[in-house]
Amino acid sequence: FQYKNELARKIRKFQNDKVLKLLFDKGIISDFKVKDLSKNTIEVYFPRFVLPFYTNEMTPTSRLEIGNLAIKLLLFLNKLNLTLSARSINRFFLNEYGKPFFYDFSGIVNLKDQHNHLYSSFTELYINPMLIIYKNPSITNLVYTNILFNKNQTLIINQPYKRKLLLALIKILIKISNKKLNIINFINSSEKLFLFEGFNILNIFNLFTKNVKRKNFTILNSLKKKLQKFKMINITQRWSNYYDHLDINKLVSNSNLNDFKINKREASILDIINKNKNESLLDIGCNSGFFSIMSGICNLKTIAMDNDVGSLDKLSKVLKNNNYKLPVTPCVKDFLSINNKELIKFKSDIVLALGFIHHMRLVEEVSWDDIAKKLFSLTKNILILEYKVDTDAKKLEDEIYNEAIKDYNLKNMTNSLKKYFSKVSEVGTFSAISFSSKRKMFMCKI
Repeated sequence: FQYKNELARKIRKFQNDKVLKLLFDKGIISDFKVKDLSKNTIEVYFPRFVLPFYTNEMTPTSRLEIGNLAIKLLLFLNKLNLTLSARSINRFFLNEYGKPFFYDFSGIVNLKDQHNHLYSSFTELYINPMLIIYKNPSITNLVYTNILFNKNQTLIINQPYKRKLLLALIKILIKISNKKLNIINFINSSEKLFLFEGFNILNIFNLFTKNVKRKNFTILNSLKKKLQKFKMINITQRWSNYYDHLDINKLVSNSNLNDFKINKREASILDIINKNKNESLLDIGCNSGFFSIMSGICNLKTIAMDNDVGSLDKLSKVLKNNNYKLPVTPCVKDFLSINNKELIKFKSDIVLALGFIHHMRLVEEVSWDDIAKKLFSLTKNILILEYKVDTDAKKLEDEIYNEAIKDYNLKNMTNSLKKYFSKVSEVGTFSAISFSSKRKMFMCKI
C-alpha cells in the first residue's frame, strides 16, 4: 500500500512512536515493512497479505474473530487517545491460515476527531448480523445476502415489540436532549440511540460525560460483552450434516495424510495433488472441508468454498480451535456468484469440483458450456471434477429441466470441457466415503 504526504507522515510517526510495533506484538497486525519511496511517499508491505474477502464471505466464526480483534485494537488505541475511522472498521484480512489481521494503518485517527459513525458501522458489520443468526439460525442465508444490518432491521426481525417500545423511548430522549442535556451530537438519530440498548444502566451515565476517552471506553466494553454472547452459535442448513460421519477435528489435529487414504477416491485425489508441483488449491463445494484439510496438510494454500454456511462454519471452528496451523481459508461463496473481477482472489493451481456439478446442471440449470467456462477461468493448471452417474437432483419439472435431464450425460459434459481444457481424462469410478452412489472422476489440464 502506498501513502503520500499527510498520510505518509502520519504512518511514519506511528512507526517512530512504536505504535505499529506494539500492534504487531499484540497479534493485531501481521509482519510488515515500511519503505520510503520518496520524500513524501512511503510504502507499507505485508508479506503474508491475502486479498480480503467481503464481510459476508466470511463464516460467522471468522466474522466473530474479526469483531473481537477490532475491539481489542480499539481498546488499545483508546489508551493512546487514538481510534479508527468508520470506513476502516472492516479493513481486516484473513491470512493463508485463516487468521485475521488489521491492515489499514491510514485509518487510525485521533480520538477527538472521531465521529460516532464508528459504533454504528461496527454494530452493522459484526453485532447485528451475528445477533440475527444467533436468534434465528434458519434465516442465516438472509444475513449472507446483505453486508450490513442496522439496529432497526435487526429488531424488526428479532424483537418487533421491543422495537416499538424503544422508538417511543427515543422520541422522549431526543426531546429531552435537545432542550436540556446538549448531547445531540451523540444521539442525533434513532440509529445511534439504539446503541443504548443492552448497556449496563450504571454505564449509561458515562456516555453523557465530556471525557471522550472514558465515553469511548464504556461503549467499547459494552460492544465487547455483546460479542461474547455469540460464542456458541451453531448453524444447521441443508448440507451441514452431510459429512458428520467424519471427525474433522481429528483430521486437522493429526495432520496425517494416511488418514485420507480411506478408499480409492480419496487416494486418487491425494495422488494427483502430490504428483504435481502446485502452490494453491480451490475446493468448490467443500462442505465441512475434508479435501481442503488434505490440501492444507500437503502445504497448498487452500480456499475452502461453499454456500452452506453451517458446513463451512464447522470447518472454521476446527481451524480456529487448532490454532490456525493449516493454510486453509474458509469462504462463504456460491460458485455462480463469482464474477470476473473476483477471479484474482480465487484462481488456483488446482481446482476441486467434487459432488456438485450435477446440481449446477440439473438444479441451477446452467449449461455444460457455462460450467466448463467458469471452471476454466478459475484453474491455473489442473481441474479435478466428478460426474454423478445416478442422481435425484432436480428442480421443479418444466421445459428447461426436461431439456437439462436430456442433456445430462458424460459425452455432453466432456465435449464442453474439451473446448477449454487441452486434456480431459477419466481417473475412475468411485463412491464417496459412507455412500454407495457412483461418481466418475475426471482430471482436466490447461
